[in-house]
Amino acid sequence: MKVFIRADASTQIGTGHVMRCLTLAGDLKLLGMEVSFISRVLPGDLCDYVESKGFKVYRLNTVENRDGDYWEWLTENWLEDARKTQEILLKQVTDRADITNININEERSGLNKTFTDPADTTNISSRIAAELFSAAGSSSKAGLSLNLVVDSYALDSKWEKYQRPYVGKLMVLDDLADRPHDCDLLLDQNYYRNMDRRYEGLVSSACKMLLGPQYALLRPEFHQAKKDLRKRDGKIRRILVFFGGSDPTNETKKALEAIQLLNRPEIAVDVVVGATNPHQEEIKKLCSEMPNTTYHCQVENMAELMAAADLAIGAGGTATWERLYLELPTIAIAVAENQVETLEALGEVGMVWYLGKNNGMPLKSLVNKLKDLFSN
Repeated sequence: MKVFIRADASTQIGTGHVMRCLTLAGDLKLLGMEVSFISRVLPGDLCDYVESKGFKVYRLNTVENRDGDYWEWLTENWLEDARKTQEILLKQVTDRADITNININEERSGLNKTFTDPADTTNISSRIAAELFSAAGSSSKAGLSLNLVVDSYALDSKWEKYQRPYVGKLMVLDDLADRPHDCDLLLDQNYYRNMDRRYEGLVSSACKMLLGPQYALLRPEFHQAKKDLRKRDGKIRRILVFFGGSDPTNETKKALEAIQLLNRPEIAVDVVVGATNPHQEEIKKLCSEMPNTTYHCQVENMAELMAAADLAIGAGGTATWERLYLELPTIAIAVAENQVETLEALGEVGMVWYLGKNNGMPLKSLVNKLKDLFSN
């Protein structure tokens, strides 16, 4: 059974779409499926990184000088993207010998019987997707066992309908609920005030919806860390700073400046940046000048760092659910418009300390919040 994932990353749009799809891909692989990515070549893309994780990447042509308004470009050129994606899917017709049901026993039925991982580290959303894809069988026009996942703010039902004849089942990952989808399964792992009604009128009644953090895509390391999680006593001895894979507005530097103003050299600080962060050298230098501060780049042990921390300073996105899963108190700052609603809602119910959007959040607010937490 083959699954193709259409998702992009870049310095400007961030790495979150690809990274959460990479978690899904890892789960699906464990559950016996062959997974490949379809990604566009962009400044700061993760194509090489995805390949290093053992997944084939079909690259779409680069978009010259369009990174700043990439979502707009892709929305305007959805048909071009759809055709190129379909060409990749159709090529599988000539590679029929490569289309196999790998380790999938389709005679067994039921999610718990068919797709229970012995290590208990796969996510429930991934197991539901695997069952859906396996049940699809060879239901595409080409008679192939192909399934498709799409995670892009710029693509909607038009693009999805274009792929329909050549895939068995289609899954969408979304956060925005601002456009219609033609899909069989929709995953929105975020928390909203009106979570249950967000997609009314945007998907068909036949679409299965997985809504809310209980369906969050978490890497196996987080499930393991949860089992060994220590009980925090409320004292702040170690702070984790992480603002996503790219952090183009350099919120990491702002956080470090706030920590410096505390004048608490005994506090240990872990600073994590992604491989696509354009401010790596500046952050690395700043960390070297701060006592008890460690610089990390593109880590593979984020769960370990989160479990060791007593407080996090970071953005929204997938890291939000990783921190909450490991019960890590967090000062949150939105670095994109699509993070605001979720962080506001989480702030209202006391799950994070939300300070606002990055371009409107003064350094003084962060310093004051840190002082307040240390004094209590």
